[in-house]
Amino acid sequence: MPDLQLIITICNTYNFSLDSLLNEDHKFVSKIDMTQKIFRTLKRILPIFCIIGCVYVAVLGIWKINAVRKEEGFVSNVKSLGFELENGLYVLYDEDIIYELPNQKLPFMKFGFNLQQITSTYRNEKFSCNILLNYDEQQYTFNIDYGLDHQITGTIATNKTIEYNDLSKDDDTVLNTYKDTIETILCKMVTYYDAAYL
Repeated sequence: MPDLQLIITICNTYNFSLDSLLNEDHKFVSKIDMTQKIFRTLKRILPIFCIIGCVYVAVLGIWKINAVRKEEGFVSNVKSLGFELENGLYVLYDEDIIYELPNQKLPFMKFGFNLQQITSTYRNEKFSCNILLNYDEQQYTFNIDYGLDHQITGTIATNKTIEYNDLSKDDDTVLNTYKDTIETILCKMVTYYDAAYL
């Protein structure tokens, strides 16, 4: 479809009025009106889409910078503690104890890791257990699994005060026998957790 300036030039060149041309072709006039309405609407909407696009790119850029910084910081901190990457986990061997941290990648458009925990496995000739430690913004929580179906749970305050939840007779016996070892492991786990995540 020719633009309006071209139509005016044609009318001037061939000496007939633009008014007579446009009055005889109503379809052409309505096409010009519709085109002008579309262009006016696009002129209003296009800046909004540009602003939305710029905001999205800015947020995506901030997230990516944060993700790279957090991921590199996690790896650097974990490696400085002596952990090595093995089969998708960061592992640290310490005599009878194995500490494990998951290999972390920041989920898309999230600013924190999905899984923030540390596990340890303690084994000697007489006793073995698996310990899981998490942090819930106020205190650390832990689960100690031992035997076939025994579990000791508890919390650790930020000042490293350890409190155990309700203990069975078996739990109490195990805790009395291995309390120093278990609490040493828990304190190291808190230290490793803080260095890796906080």
